[in-house]
Amino acid sequence: MDKAQGCVHTLIHCSFPGAFNVSAIVIGGTVKAMVYERDNIQKKTFTKWVNKHLKKAKRQVRDLFEDLKDGHNLIALLEVLGQERIQRERGPLRIHKLQNVENALAFLRKRKIKLVNIRNEDIVDGNPKLILGLIWTIILHFQVRWW
Repeated sequence: MDKAQGCVHTLIHCSFPGAFNVSAIVIGGTVKAMVYERDNIQKKTFTKWVNKHLKKAKRQVRDLFEDLKDGHNLIALLEVLGQERIQRERGPLRIHKLQNVENALAFLRKRKIKLVNIRNEDIVDGNPKLILGLIWTIILHFQVRWW
């Protein structure tokens, strides 16, 4: 019993063979899903997809949330996919990183790719949910549209 909130906390864990694990925490009768495993699977899958394309630019990401922060890998990915050069800033400061990511996002907007609530600060700060959302949007546009 959490005396501060006056509610009972229960942990539930389910495994789905061949799929994924789901954990949920029940707080005061409300189920709060812990989607850590799903996000981990997405991160791993998206990293493989990104690396498949970055290989053409002789680049690689190890951690999707860290290695896109300066914008260089994101720009390289979009240059490979869009077969078009994107301007880059070559400095180590936050302002250079923000500008690189902004150039990448502007490239996507120019191609009429809808970016909902994704700002350059979110990528530079390594926001996992928004980075996964950005990569999924890129996959949908450049991979799925070719089918």
